[in-house]
Amino acid sequence: MLLLAVVPSLFLLPTTVSSLSTTGNNNKNNNSFFGLPPPPPPPPPPTLKSIPLPLKLAGGLFLFRSSVPKQDEALCDELLAEAQRILRVDPLISMELGLGLEAGGVFSSSSSRSSSSSSLSSSSSSRPIENGEEETEEKKVEKEEPVVLIVRQLLLEFQINGGNSWAQCRCHGLKIGEEDIQMVSLGVSNMDASLTGGWAEVTLPPVVMMR
Repeated sequence: MLLLAVVPSLFLLPTTVSSLSTTGNNNKNNNSFFGLPPPPPPPPPPTLKSIPLPLKLAGGLFLFRSSVPKQDEALCDELLAEAQRILRVDPLISMELGLGLEAGGVFSSSSSRSSSSSSLSSSSSSRPIENGEEETEEKKVEKEEPVVLIVRQLLLEFQINGGNSWAQCRCHGLKIGEEDIQMVSLGVSNMDASLTGGWAEVTLPPVVMMR
């Protein structure tokens, strides 16, 4: 039980903004190598106001009923499902909290919605013939049509059920258009760590922004 409370700093990752900025730089370098324009920069994350631990313990059921706005409920369910999957496959969390962990009630949430421009390539073909006329056949001309995608972000703090002790999770999800939600960050805190404000961060793959 003491591992998350005593050494949470061993598992801390860079902040959400730094993680997203690093991903953007890597994509920019790769796109430059292949002659592609860089992907759009990720939007800034929303701000989540954490509820004090005594209120979480005393008023959990009340918080669960009012913590997520109706318009965010579908996205919340998607993010909780992804968080639960990550919690179950992480060996350190399984060792500390047990197997079969479940995403429980949500203590607090914060969301944002923005737009991101992408490009969709289309092509047409034409071949000039001897008499000066053209017929569509061989010569390809590529066009890039702008596409506006909706980027939704959601931050949650929720209770972890099914473990061998009380624990909570804080996660940040990002959804681009109709793509699957991506986990930007995820941290876990047991009772002892929650008293000191400590979070053990889980290592995640980088966020992929569309070009």
